[in-house]
Amino acid sequence: MVIFLAAHNSGWAQTNDWSHRISGGTKNWLTSWMGMCSNPIHVLKVDGKRFENVRGEKPFYLRIPNTNAILFAVDEKDYSITLHYYDMGAKEDVAFHTSNNLLWGRNIGLPEEVAEGIYSNLAIITHSNSEFILDFIRIMPGVPKAKVKSRIVLTPQHAKRLMKALKDNVSKFESMHGHIQDTEANAIPMNFGGPTAKA
Repeated sequence: MVIFLAAHNSGWAQTNDWSHRISGGTKNWLTSWMGMCSNPIHVLKVDGKRFENVRGEKPFYLRIPNTNAILFAVDEKDYSITLHYYDMGAKEDVAFHTSNNLLWGRNIGLPEEVAEGIYSNLAIITHSNSEFILDFIRIMPGVPKAKVKSRIVLTPQHAKRLMKALKDNVSKFESMHGHIQDTEANAIPMNFGGPTAKA
C-alpha cells in the first residue's frame, strides 16, 4: 500500500531544535511468569504524548523537509499499522490507519537529491487500462520548450487514493488558510496519445 501525504508549513524552519520536545527509547518488558525479556518495545514521546510499538530505529521518526512535521509509524495490537503525521507547530497529530503492511525503518529513506523537491507548475495526466501516468512539467517565461521534470506511474487503485488524499489535504488547507483562488490556465497543445487531463 502507498500512503500519500501533503504537508503544510506553519512557519518554523526545518533547522529548529526539537530535542526538548521529542524523546525516544527502547524497553524490554519482562514476562511475569518466566522473568525473561520479550521483544523490545520502541517508545516515542512527543510533547508529552506517548506512543508505543513505534517502528524503525532511533530516533524512530522522519523529519519532513521544508515543513514543521515529523512522520512515524506504530504497530497496533491487531497487527495493523497507524502512520502518524505530527505537526510540531500546531502540536496536532493526524493518524492514518491501515491494515496493510508498511515498509519502515531502513526500508524508507529520503535521499538528499530527492529531499530538495522539484518545482512544477503544470501536470499532464494520462491513463491506460492498467496505469495512470503523471508528468510534472516546469514552464518558465522565455523558454520556448517545456520539459517533463518528473514522471510518476501509478496503478488505478493508488491513483484513486492520491485523489482522495489531495482532496482531503486541500480541504484542510482551505479551512485553515482560506479558499484557494482557481485561475484558468492557458491552453497548452499537448497530447501524449491518450485521454489527457491538466492540473
